Amino acid sequence: MYKIKVDKAVSFLIMKASMVRRGYTAKQMKVGYWARQALELYQDIEDESFEELADSVRQAMKTMDRDRRIVVIGGACSGKSSLLGGMLESDVPKQVKMDGPCLRWRYSCQDGDPSMSRFLPVEELDGLELVDTGDCADAAIAESVRGLLDGADVLVAAIDARRLETDPCWGLLQDAEEKVGSVILAITFTDTLGSEATLSLKDTIRKLCRERLSGTPMALFVCPTSEAALEPFTVRVQEALEAPRGVRRDIHTTVQCAAALNNKVAQVLFKRNGVMITDSGFMQGIDREIDNFLSHQKAALPALVQEYEETARGVLPKALSKLRFTLGFFFSPVTLLRLELLGTGLENYCYKALSKELMDKQQQSDERFIASCAGHWRSVRPRMKETLECEIGDFPAAALQADLDELRTRLGRELYEPFKKQRVRHKLNLIFTSRTGWMFACLQVICFMLMLAGLFGYFDQNSIGLCLMLAAVMVWAAASLAHNVATGRMIRALKDNTTAFTDCLGRTMVEVLEDKVVSRVSAYRLLYTKPRMKVAAFKEMLGPLTERNSRIKFQLSSESKL
Repeated sequence: MYKIKVDKAVSFLIMKASMVRRGYTAKQMKVGYWARQALELYQDIEDESFEELADSVRQAMKTMDRDRRIVVIGGACSGKSSLLGGMLESDVPKQVKMDGPCLRWRYSCQDGDPSMSRFLPVEELDGLELVDTGDCADAAIAESVRGLLDGADVLVAAIDARRLETDPCWGLLQDAEEKVGSVILAITFTDTLGSEATLSLKDTIRKLCRERLSGTPMALFVCPTSEAALEPFTVRVQEALEAPRGVRRDIHTTVQCAAALNNKVAQVLFKRNGVMITDSGFMQGIDREIDNFLSHQKAALPALVQEYEETARGVLPKALSKLRFTLGFFFSPVTLLRLELLGTGLENYCYKALSKELMDKQQQSDERFIASCAGHWRSVRPRMKETLECEIGDFPAAALQADLDELRTRLGRELYEPFKKQRVRHKLNLIFTSRTGWMFACLQVICFMLMLAGLFGYFDQNSIGLCLMLAAVMVWAAASLAHNVATGRMIRALKDNTTAFTDCLGRTMVEVLEDKVVSRVSAYRLLYTKPRMKVAAFKEMLGPLTERNSRIKFQLSSESKL
C-alpha cells in the first residue's frame, strides 16, 4: 500500500460538497453496535440452539461493514477516468496510467487485498472503493472486471453516444444486472452528435435497454470535461449508493437478523421466567431420583458383602495348598529358614489374591454403575432442555470413570484394614516360629552326630561312625514325621482362624463398601453441579437479561425505520 504523489501539490484534495461519500456511516455504526449487543445477549443465555441465527447476524454485519464499491466500466476513451475524477473531485485518476485490467481507488486496505489498488489520503473516501477499468472491449479485461461486479453497490457504464449500439458495456451489463445494487448509464460525448441524433437518443436508449437488459436503469447525459455536468452526476451516484438496494439494504438486513435473534432470545427468557415463577422443583426431583438410585445400591450391599466373604474363604484354601508344598514333606534346614519368612509371605499372598478378586468384581460393578448413570443422564437431558432450557450435553463418562478409579484405589488400601485388626501377620509368625525351637534342636543333634561319625571314621572306628550315622538318620526321620504332624496341626489352626478373619473382613467390607457406594453416587450427583449453577444463574440473571433484551428490541425497532 502506498500514497499517490502528484507534482501539483495538494490542490487536487480540495473537496466540494458534491464529492461522493460512503453514506449512512453513523447509522451503520449504531446498527452494528446493537447487533453486537444482541449477539452478546445470545451468548450470555448459554443456549446453542440459535447458532444459525447468530451466524446470520455475523454475516450481515460483515456485509454491512465491507467497503462500498462503485465500478465504472466502458470502452476505450469513453470518459471513465474523467467520470471517476469528477466523483472524487480530483484530477489524479486521469493522470495515473492504467497498467492492468482495473485500478481500485481506496482510502485504506480493509480486506487484505492491495492488488491493483491506489490509496488517496482523503477521509471522505474511507469505507468507499471506486474502481476504474480498462477497455471492456478486450475479452481478458472484461473477464477480470466481472469478478469485481459481484456485490458492487453501483455500476456506472460509460457509454459513448457515438457508438451507442456497439458499445462493449452491454455484454457486461447483462451479466451484472442482478449482481449489483444499482446501474447508471452515463451517456458521454452527446455534444458531438447532430441535433437529429440528439433528439432520438433517448428513444434509442430505451429501445436498447428493453432489448438487451431485463430492467430499466437510470440513463444520464454526462459531459466528462464539464465540471458543471459532473456535479449533478455525482449527486445521482450518491443517491444510487444510498438507495434501498445499496447501503440501506445491508443495514436493513442486519437489523432484521439481529431482531430475529433477539426475539428468539426473548422467547427463551420468557420460558425461563415461567419456570422460575412456578418453581417446579425440577432439580429437587432429580435429587430424589438419585436418592432412590442410592437406596437401590445400598439394598444390594448384603449380597455383595456375602459374595466378597465367599471370595475370601476361597482364597485361604489355595494359600494353604501352596503352603504344604512350600514346607515340604521332609525335614531340612531350608524348611527352618522358610519358617522365618512364611508369616509375611502368606499374609502378602492372601492380601494380593483377595485384593485382585475384589478389585475385578468391583470394576465390573463400576461398569454396571456407569451404564446405569448413563441411562439416567439420557433420560434427564431432554427433560432439562424442555423444562429449564438448559443443555447439559453428553454424559461425561470419562470424568465419572476417573472418580470411580480413585475410589477403587482407596478401597484397595482399606481392604488391608482387616489384616491389621486381626494382626494376621503376627499370628502367622507365632504359628510358624513356635516350631522352630525343636526343629533347630533336631538339626543340632543331627549335625553333632554326623560330626562324631566323621571323627570316629577318621580314627578307623568305622562301626561306631556307622552307628552314629544311622542314629542321625533315625533322628532326621523322626523330625520329618514330627514336621508333617506339626504342618497338619498348623494348617488346622490356620483354618480355625479363617472364620474370625472372614467375619472381621465382612464387618470391614460393610463399612467400606457402603462408603464407596455413597461416594460413587455422590460423584454422579456432582455431575449435576454445573446444571444447578446454571439454574441458579438463571434466577439471578433473569431480570438483567430481560431488561437488556427489551432495550435491544427498542433500539433495533427504532433503527428499522429508515
